[in-house]
Amino acid sequence: MDTYELIKRIYGVATYDRTNPLLAAVGVAVVRVLPADPNRISIWISNQGLGWVMILDRPDVSATNGYRLNANGGHLTLDFLNDLHLVTHAWYAIAELAATPITVKENLIRSRKETV
Repeated sequence: MDTYELIKRIYGVATYDRTNPLLAAVGVAVVRVLPADPNRISIWISNQGLGWVMILDRPDVSATNGYRLNANGGHLTLDFLNDLHLVTHAWYAIAELAATPITVKENLIRSRKETV
């Protein structure tokens, strides 16, 4: 059994992954890194930059407001089983330094309209 089959057994639905759906870097101004999506069941956001990144599910994220992702691999993981609907919200970020690289991965429910 592969991980997609295991996820299907846990959640009862088929899923697919998406990487960096909006952007791959954050700067010193607030940007949206994930749109709201009611079909999202998990997210993983990682900071590969040299300075911190702050992330929050509201656009008022700032240097003092949000979840801090430390430099060189700080990350945030959310999944529906533990974090409920929070995982479906839009997410915003701001960084200490311009052009800070991030990786955003999400796992979404595959709709009946989508093909494999």
